[in-house]
Amino acid sequence: MSKKWYVIQTLSGSEKRAQKSLIKAIEHAPQYIQDRFGEVLIPEEELTEIRNGEKKTSRRIKIPGYIFLEVDLSDDPDNEVEILIKNTNRIVEIKKTPLRPIELDRLLGRAKKEKAPSKVLVKFSVGDSVKITGGAFSGMTGIVEDVNTTRQRLRVRVSIFGRMTSVDLEYTHVEESDARNTK
Repeated sequence: MSKKWYVIQTLSGSEKRAQKSLIKAIEHAPQYIQDRFGEVLIPEEELTEIRNGEKKTSRRIKIPGYIFLEVDLSDDPDNEVEILIKNTNRIVEIKKTPLRPIELDRLLGRAKKEKAPSKVLVKFSVGDSVKITGGAFSGMTGIVEDVNTTRQRLRVRVSIFGRMTSVDLEYTHVEESDARNTK
């Protein structure tokens, strides 16, 4: 018996319920069918959002509408395993081509051994007035010049000794300011 990873399409927004239903169906199946199943995973990522100057961390489903199932589909002449999967609530279909290990690692974020930093959601755009809350420029206000979402950094113009200067800041060191943009 060799278990491989397969992609299961679910109703969008019902991934967790589909996962629970599938696990329950597997638990109620005969032992010889249970032995053919492994893990049932939903790839998630950690997001950090800044609201009212506070960091809020939450989890988000990485690939909506899909779950991943480790199962042995070989030597199943009556298709009992496949029928069990297809007859589970909120499951649309099973993709019959197994995932290669490298694809699975990439989808589940296991390609790098170190923990990936969480993504930060921001609502800043060029021209917004912001207040700097951390670092050497804490307490100053400035205008956003550039938003770099991949590096999670902002370039902000601030007045230092009466001269406008651009500074590079992390998203977490900045919050929205009540001051209006007066370019």
